[in-house]
Amino acid sequence: MFISSSGCWTQTVSPCSARGFILTRHGVFCTTRKGDARTAASRSQSGFPPHDLPRGSEIETAIHAHFAAETADAGYELRETLRRGGYSLLLALLVVASLVMFAEWLQVLGQGRLYKYLGESLIIIGWVTLWTPIELLMFDHFPIRRRRNLARALARSRIVLETR
Repeated sequence: MFISSSGCWTQTVSPCSARGFILTRHGVFCTTRKGDARTAASRSQSGFPPHDLPRGSEIETAIHAHFAAETADAGYELRETLRRGGYSLLLALLVVASLVMFAEWLQVLGQGRLYKYLGESLIIIGWVTLWTPIELLMFDHFPIRRRRNLARALARSRIVLETR
């Protein structure tokens, strides 16, 4: 990460035209490949007075602390997503079991087409209730993991202050 001094208080972030980016609470940080935390690199230019150059270690500490907090936030969000997915899966399995038992009861109750269609519909509805818990457990954690890994890489990045 590079912060350069130009004597003014503006901030510009390099364009992320063909690259991935992460939006944090305080800015946009680019990566060389979309979502690749191993090659995370950012070039941010922030203007500040040249007499603040000796405060480089303080600025570096603040940036590292910020991204360490981002890493912790993403870790918490990941745990919550997986916990919510587990509870949702248990609830959905109870609903599926109940609907399948009710469909079986309908088959015993009558032999007509209406009972058959109602029973099949209940089984389909039961399996559809599993959609969201499975999506939570199988797919929703990937963007959170990517954001956590990118924030972790940026927390360990090298900070260079330079004057222009």
